[in-house]
Amino acid sequence: MWQSEQGWQANIHATLNTNSSGVPVSPAKAALLAGTLHQDQCYFLTLQAGFDVEIVRLLAVTQNILIIERAQQGTSANIWPAGTPLVARIPAKILSELHIDKNQILSLNQDMREAPNGDVITKL
Repeated sequence: MWQSEQGWQANIHATLNTNSSGVPVSPAKAALLAGTLHQDQCYFLTLQAGFDVEIVRLLAVTQNILIIERAQQGTSANIWPAGTPLVARIPAKILSELHIDKNQILSLNQDMREAPNGDVITKL
């Protein structure tokens, strides 16, 4: 079941430094991901503020902490303040600007799909 056409979204609860690999979010939002993430599977999530974008790979969920691999698909690890949105959607515009082939991302996980506008959305 897709949460919505917009996909899963949460705000991070603490500042992420460039070497952070755990992202605190609300327990309810973490539970939505934990319930759908299977072993040997990952989701791609996007942190974005203005022109700054970082794509991360979600590896696991422990209580309200998302365990991520930073700087995916050619993006760089940034410092993100508490309150930054984290979404299970990679905008088509970002994919184009970064010269990323969306089919490469879609082939990595069958629980991702292309939205009508070209965005890549994580199935939840």
